[in-house]
Amino acid sequence: SLILCIILGGLSLCFIKSNIIFALFLSLAVVALLLFIFVKKLNDKTVLKICAIAFIIASLAFRLYFGLIFYPDKYTNEESLIEATVADVESSGDNLKILTVNISSINGENTLKYKSIVYIYNSKYDFKSGNEISFVGEINCLDFKSDSYNIAKGISSCVYTSEIEITKEGTPPISYYFTSIRESVKEYTDSITDKNSAALLNALLLGEREELAPQTTLDFKRSGITHILALSGTHVVLLA
Repeated sequence: SLILCIILGGLSLCFIKSNIIFALFLSLAVVALLLFIFVKKLNDKTVLKICAIAFIIASLAFRLYFGLIFYPDKYTNEESLIEATVADVESSGDNLKILTVNISSINGENTLKYKSIVYIYNSKYDFKSGNEISFVGEINCLDFKSDSYNIAKGISSCVYTSEIEITKEGTPPISYYFTSIRESVKEYTDSITDKNSAALLNALLLGEREELAPQTTLDFKRSGITHILALSGTHVVLLA
């Protein structure tokens, strides 16, 4: 448990933007490791050595991942020609379409398959999962403080664009079919009961909590059982 907590502490350093502060924490961990190795009174503390090594490896690994691989930093703050594959499509008000895409090429240069959100208004196309698209836009990296939900889904950036061209229809990813099943279940629950009951069913079966009545949400919070509404193995069992 101690080692796991130490590793999580190392992972948390990826949130620190300042290289100086990050280097300071890492230096302290290295100094601690050296003490555990060379100071006679401490060098038999095997667990502490493992903790120090785990902290160093975890912090470096995640710093490298989020610094070099996850974020397309070198493409930010400039208009870029982007080629991508649509993973998911969501519509909103004012003719806004929100696409989740896997970017495969930026300015003709192959990338590491960055996952991004694309916002577009009044598009003439009806986008579908699997479409290969091309567009020009400015890439903006997401911030941990305000976009932690999307970052947890593996999305590293967002792009605003005025027009997107579909270059190839493509084949929908397997996740598209799972989404279709979710939508079918939701439509069925909506059809067999009233709005509030359907919202509760969707929360229990699918983890969809957006349509829950405020009073229902409050009742779950006061009862201390909000975790039942979080998507988990329980939902899979109930759905089966």
